Amino acid sequence: MLTSLNGLDNVVSLEYLIIKMNEMLTDISALDNVNQNLMLNASITNNSSLSMCGQVASICAYFADSTNPGTISANAPGCTTRPEVTSHCSTNQCTGDLNFFDQAAINRWPTDNPNCQHIIGNITVSRADIMDLSPLQQILTVSGNINIEMNPLLTTIQMNHIIDIGGDLNINDNIILNTLNGFNGLLTLGGSMIINNNIILHTLIGFNNIQNIIDNLYLGNGTFSTVNAFQALTHINGTYSIIGTEMMAIPTIPNLVSIGKNLNISSNPNISNLSPLQSLTHLGESLNLSSCNSIVNLTGLEGLTTLSGTLYLDQNLNLYQFEWLTESCFSRKYSIIPKRINDFLGRIK
Repeated sequence: MLTSLNGLDNVVSLEYLIIKMNEMLTDISALDNVNQNLMLNASITNNSSLSMCGQVASICAYFADSTNPGTISANAPGCTTRPEVTSHCSTNQCTGDLNFFDQAAINRWPTDNPNCQHIIGNITVSRADIMDLSPLQQILTVSGNINIEMNPLLTTIQMNHIIDIGGDLNINDNIILNTLNGFNGLLTLGGSMIINNNIILHTLIGFNNIQNIIDNLYLGNGTFSTVNAFQALTHINGTYSIIGTEMMAIPTIPNLVSIGKNLNISSNPNISNLSPLQSLTHLGESLNLSSCNSIVNLTGLEGLTTLSGTLYLDQNLNLYQFEWLTESCFSRKYSIIPKRINDFLGRIK
């Protein structure tokens, strides 16, 4: 008889959750890591031994939003109705945006909110004297966005305690941020990740448990001399952009096979090859490679079998080898269909 959902701990994405008529089931905590923002409906009914629904983060977050459809009924006391479950959730869940505009507010927050682990809302960290985010380490999930922006004294960010962000992660315009070594606990991201205009950011380490970015990944305007991140990432559903960096090489994401929209690599003078992209097989829209003057060929894209939009190569002054392009576009081995390929080939003949 089924007593727990152990073994499902790595499940992070579900559209429909139906748990029904499991009379010995007592433990559904393995669903903690499911991103509630991706769920379309949930039903937990007629599980006569199940009482601990209010201790599961994803269940709490999903049913806390009154607009989400779902049913809870005929389970054990503690999980008999939707209001009962959400009342149990309230001990570790806080509703409303958290806006931190000074270090004192960050330092005070855990004392004033000792049980808050799940934030139903957004978190914004922004202003002149913020230097340390460690007092926020009790926070595990955020249903909305995390915005860490315009903090002129912030030098490092370590937030390995965060396991789920329902919206976007924005880390922008922190002018002396030099190390982003964190977020290794992050399993799900419901929106985009934008790390931009942190002009001396040289070390990016972490994000090594996230497998899917629902929207865009943008790395821009920073040094990025050391990047060891995204080792489990397989899919970026939106656009992957690397723009205006001093990177010596494109980050190696060994398991990345699919980008749902565009790949933009622009204004990176030190990137000399595309070989870190060799695992990529699908590009849903366009490839834009521009103003990368150290790149001499397209080696690294040989595995790409689907390019459904525009191939745009512009102002790469030393790009002169097109073996991959010729083989891919003139043989029937690949189904690469760039919209402007004829114009482009006419220019390079």
